[in-house]
Amino acid sequence: MADEPHDTLTNRESSDLGHGPYRSRGPLSNSPKLERRGGGSKWTGRLIVLALIGGAIAFAPRALKKKPLMVKVAVVERATVRDEVSSSTAGEVVPARHATVRAELAARVMAVKKTRGDRARRGEVIVVLDAADLAARLEQAQATLEGQNAAVAQAEVRVQNANRAAERAAALALRGAGTTQLSEDSASAAREAKEAVRAAQSMLAQTEAAVRVARVARGKASLTAPFDGLLIDVHPDPGEELAPGTPVFEIIDDSRLHVEASIDEADVGKVQVNATALLKLDALPGKPIAGKVSKIGPAVRKDLKGARTLPIDVDVIDVRAATEAGLRSGMSANVEIRVAEKADVVSLPTNVIIGRGTKRTVFVVENGVAHVRNVEIGISNWDRSEVVSGVKVGDQIITTLNDKALEDGVAVQVEAK
Repeated sequence: MADEPHDTLTNRESSDLGHGPYRSRGPLSNSPKLERRGGGSKWTGRLIVLALIGGAIAFAPRALKKKPLMVKVAVVERATVRDEVSSSTAGEVVPARHATVRAELAARVMAVKKTRGDRARRGEVIVVLDAADLAARLEQAQATLEGQNAAVAQAEVRVQNANRAAERAAALALRGAGTTQLSEDSASAAREAKEAVRAAQSMLAQTEAAVRVARVARGKASLTAPFDGLLIDVHPDPGEELAPGTPVFEIIDDSRLHVEASIDEADVGKVQVNATALLKLDALPGKPIAGKVSKIGPAVRKDLKGARTLPIDVDVIDVRAATEAGLRSGMSANVEIRVAEKADVVSLPTNVIIGRGTKRTVFVVENGVAHVRNVEIGISNWDRSEVVSGVKVGDQIITTLNDKALEDGVAVQVEAK
């Protein structure tokens, strides 16, 4: 046993190797070929693992790479830009005149001649009240007047008679045919007759005044339009009892319309009378109304919040066209007053500009990346602004500024229109 070689395989081992991947061709205990083949298998596994790791590393950036941010853009272009002063708050469309006619008598409504929306001429009767009592009072006053006229006439006749009697008595006294007492009594009677005439005339004047009062009261039973205009409300119905002071109807003179608004005190120096203005109404979207500044308030006012504003009036230039377009008294309107205008200048929408004062920026799309760009702004309004420097015609400016992912250097993709 001691003489047997140590590198000889047993029959089982030889058999196993003969049927395995490495077949025996002789003594194998120190076979370098077998060791190389076993070592190669290990290296192959390691290479495969390294390849997988390398592929994962190479693929990871692409897998983790964010998708471009979808944005909308506006293109910088040349256009006309107007510098405008806007009203600090919405104003109100106001007619030239507005009147509320009230009942001056306690009476019942007899008739309603016009209704809401009708037009009326000055002096035209709108509502008629029961005037039976007033008519009776007027007739009584007129009858009293006739009686007073007669009383005055009688007093004047008495004066004439008394004067003649006094003259005769005086003549007789001068000739000695009459007494001095008779002459004096006749003169006194003449004076009394004259005083009676004056008293009668005074009563006549009072009666005439009473007739005028009765006529005025009678006239108050017919409520008429104070001027040509449009009835915006007629309150009572026939048969309704009215008390003195009750509103009966409202009328406006809509031949002229204007907007009462206010501007910030910072803009006071820019606005002048007769400046061109534009009225924009929520009730008439897309239908601006042309106007002009007709009045500027004499003093700045301070409201409850501490804001200081100056009141202005802006007249509607073409009232008929504006009315046909739908303008109505009482509507709210924002006023934009044009103070400067530049044609064919580099411009962009005002709402894409970020910041205030001298620090203004925009987001420009360049090669699929958003970049913050400083810009210098010239004249501007709510819609469009002049750009003095910072961008050029054709640049794409991002308009979707509310996206929280938007920042300088982020990849973006412009949405198709």
